[in-house]
Amino acid sequence: MKKILITGSSGYIGSCLYKYLKRKKFEVIGIDKKKSKIKNIKFKQFDLLNSNELYKFFNNEKNIDIIVHLAGESTIDNIHKKNNYVTNNINVTKNILNVAKKFNINKIIFSS
Repeated sequence: MKKILITGSSGYIGSCLYKYLKRKKFEVIGIDKKKSKIKNIKFKQFDLLNSNELYKFFNNEKNIDIIVHLAGESTIDNIHKKNNYVTNNINVTKNILNVAKKFNINKIIFSS
C-alpha cells in the first residue's frame, strides 16, 4: 500500500484529496499549520517553515512514497505583503524538497 503525505491537508483541495485517497485504500497522512476539520484523520499540525519539526516528522513517519504539496498562499491572501508570499510558498517548498531529498522520496506532486 502506498503511503502518501499531503501538505496543506486542511485546505479545501487537500481535505478533498485526503478523503478520496483514503476511499481508494491508500495510507494517507496530512500536515497543515491549521487544525484539520476532517474526523478520524492521521494528521500533524505544524508550520512547514519549521524545518526542525519537518525533519522530526519524517524521522517518525517512515516509508513515505509520495508527497502531494498543496500548502501555500495565493497572491490574493498576501497582496500587500510580498515577503509573506515568498516565505509561505517558496521557502516552504524548499524545505519540503530538502527533506524529500534527505529521505529519498523521489515522487512529489506540486500544485501551485
